[in-house]
Amino acid sequence: MHFGIMLEGKSLTRWQAAAIDNLLSSGVATPALLILNGAVVPEKPSLPGKAKNLLRGETSLYSIYNRYILKKRSGAHQFVPLARELHDVPQMTCVVERRGRFSNYFSVDDVKALRTAKLDFILR
Repeated sequence: MHFGIMLEGKSLTRWQAAAIDNLLSSGVATPALLILNGAVVPEKPSLPGKAKNLLRGETSLYSIYNRYILKKRSGAHQFVPLARELHDVPQMTCVVERRGRFSNYFSVDDVKALRTAKLDFILR
């Protein structure tokens, strides 16, 4: 089986890297395509902007706890560089269109290009 990996950049969290490493070492599937996010990353909000979002209720207490306490303590959420096995895998950059609050869609051209890669599944 051939699979693709959707990436935000050139690194993964430790738990993602471990899952991909386990998949590679199993011999069941081989990576065929790295799908890079080509969207422009918005600037992080300033401290006053964060306070405004908090007051508006756009940030839950759990997300604050998760971001500043759990993720900092957990080694699983630390970023690690891509494995050497993935450096020679072909890459494709896609810009997804956001529709609604949680849905992201590939363009028609990107879907055609993904189909030509003949992937059995994509990890995100």
